[in-house]
Amino acid sequence: MSFDPLKRRHGARRLASLTHAIGASSVLGTLAVASSLVAATSSTGAEAISESISDYEEIVVTAARRERLKSDVPVSVTVISGTDLEETAAQSLDDALRIVAGIGLPAQSSIVSHPTSQSISFRGLGATRALVLLDGIPLNDGFGGWVNWSKIPLRNIERVEIVRGGGSSLYGTYAMGGVINIVTRPAEGRSAQLDTSAGSQHTTRVDAYGSEQIGDTTVALQYDYFNTSGYKVVPHSERGPVDQKADSKHHNLTLSGNHAFSEDVDLSFTGTLFRERRNVGTRLSDNRRDVMDFSTRLRAEAENGDEIQLALFGELQDFDNANTRVAQDRESETLALTQNVPSSQIGASAQWSRGFDMAEAHLLAGLDFRHIEGKNEQTIVNINGVDPGDLDTQGKQQAIGAFMELELHPLPELEVLTSIRLDYWRNFDGQRKDQAGDRNHFSDKSEFEVSPRLSLRYEVNEIIALRGAVYRAFRAPSLNELYRGFYAGNTPFNPNAELGPEILKIGGELGIDLVHGPMSFRATGFWNELEDAISFVTKAPFPNARFERENVAETRSRGFEIEAELKLFEVLSLMPSYTYLDATIEKYNPDPSREGNKLPNVPSHMVGFTVRYDDPRILTFSARGRYLSKRYADDRNTQPLESHFVMDLTVSRTFFDHWQVYVQASNIFDKTYRAGQTGQVGSLGAPAQVWGGLRFDW
Repeated sequence: MSFDPLKRRHGARRLASLTHAIGASSVLGTLAVASSLVAATSSTGAEAISESISDYEEIVVTAARRERLKSDVPVSVTVISGTDLEETAAQSLDDALRIVAGIGLPAQSSIVSHPTSQSISFRGLGATRALVLLDGIPLNDGFGGWVNWSKIPLRNIERVEIVRGGGSSLYGTYAMGGVINIVTRPAEGRSAQLDTSAGSQHTTRVDAYGSEQIGDTTVALQYDYFNTSGYKVVPHSERGPVDQKADSKHHNLTLSGNHAFSEDVDLSFTGTLFRERRNVGTRLSDNRRDVMDFSTRLRAEAENGDEIQLALFGELQDFDNANTRVAQDRESETLALTQNVPSSQIGASAQWSRGFDMAEAHLLAGLDFRHIEGKNEQTIVNINGVDPGDLDTQGKQQAIGAFMELELHPLPELEVLTSIRLDYWRNFDGQRKDQAGDRNHFSDKSEFEVSPRLSLRYEVNEIIALRGAVYRAFRAPSLNELYRGFYAGNTPFNPNAELGPEILKIGGELGIDLVHGPMSFRATGFWNELEDAISFVTKAPFPNARFERENVAETRSRGFEIEAELKLFEVLSLMPSYTYLDATIEKYNPDPSREGNKLPNVPSHMVGFTVRYDDPRILTFSARGRYLSKRYADDRNTQPLESHFVMDLTVSRTFFDHWQVYVQASNIFDKTYRAGQTGQVGSLGAPAQVWGGLRFDW
């Protein structure tokens, strides 16, 4: 896994100055390094070194909602290729992303965790504050905001683009911390791929792909099957007879196609059927999801340089969930309630852009719309010995946004990229039906949000580039937070229909990009201040604890991230990464004693590395390690999660041109570590696993 060296395009415009001194010592250190490098590098030496820099160019679409070379984007970007993912010992994309600088994920894999806990965080901002796109279409669950990692066809990914920093100025809600765009293989010509594997925990996987071209139309069919018996997630010392292995099984079938009307006009379509069944570790804790979605996109380019993109997408989902109550000795378990959560969404976008060569400028503008509705049809079976009947809640959410981005090059070395977005969103038709059948209506809520961003990049010479950005962002509360409660362990967590948006009132970053022969280096310091953060507030203490969501917290996260790539020999490379995070609660009205505490599940130090040996005549070998320092599972900082180091290995060999055999192992030292804790119940990370497979690619 790596980011590609920066490369100067011939005749290209060059970039950024740093506009926002955010005051963190780590950022000052970054500037000191940059200054010393500038002083030490003569123009003659820079020209000589630049001759050894790769001529490789990478396309990035998420940074500015349009295709741009990665080497020209004035933001913090990492690109992971599909080949990198194939060489990673991971059965889901979230596991493959764990060593990327600045990214925070639940320490427990999405393979065994509850669907509603599957999320991603950037730079310590917290879960559900990052937008994940699949081929440009939002992958975040419309009802809950969580990320459906299982829906991603892991073996059909062309690349993953990761853009850190506030993205609400172009993408609106959920893009507060950053944007990830997963780009799948386009339907092109006649091709086929089959990947099968099996291994520990009775894990089997089949990925099949085929495409065919008929005239100007290409059609592709992709199928992904996964099944595992899982492992017992509750720590051994805390287990009881009710605990069992957390198993998971899914099917994912995707039909896609595109038609080229001409070189300048094309239409693409994707439709997916997804079914998942899983148990999260006890006899009765089953859940299932059935999802059907589609997207279509039209792209047209005119002779005058105008480019227009139109997109339409929709989804129907049915989510069934069982919440249970487990006795303290874990000898028995009872079904507390069942939930059926049907939801639907439809969205559309229109985007126009044009470049102006005379002015060295590019202008982009557009509109997008999203309508989401869902219900929580809840049957209460037995809570505290009472069977009160059904309790249903439902609601709708609409959002419309208008955005604009302007790219300017006042100097050949300087790029100024500014964007702004206006969002209007509203929650309406919220209601609750009680046990007697009476309906209580929640008041409608609506708000406007303005999200600006300014990014700059200045290329000192062929080797060094400096960049900076300042931004404001927001996240609207999801229907899940507004209307759906749940049980975790034996603890109830209640929704709140009066929630307002979370606001990233100020965010900024300063960075340096460096290329010197076979070495590339990227460092970024950042600062984020979040207000009106949604948090669970204690309404009753343990042992009869009860929590409810409220906009009560102000938080701050600051730190720095480093990525590097070093080509040691023709066949050997090293890619380390490091992230330092200082994420704290600055204000907490319900309990001021928590102010100054560390944010839950945010470690101060994250280290990742990949060592790769790649010689097609012999084999390809990669070793990947990741370290998380101590962190806390709760905002009281009373439930520590110990630091841990995990290492994975992959070995593969290609033969007969189209065939590859591989063996992969994760957590090779079989490290036992507590990945999380909810209430009084802990959960473990995955033990050592080994699997092997055969891949055919034609």
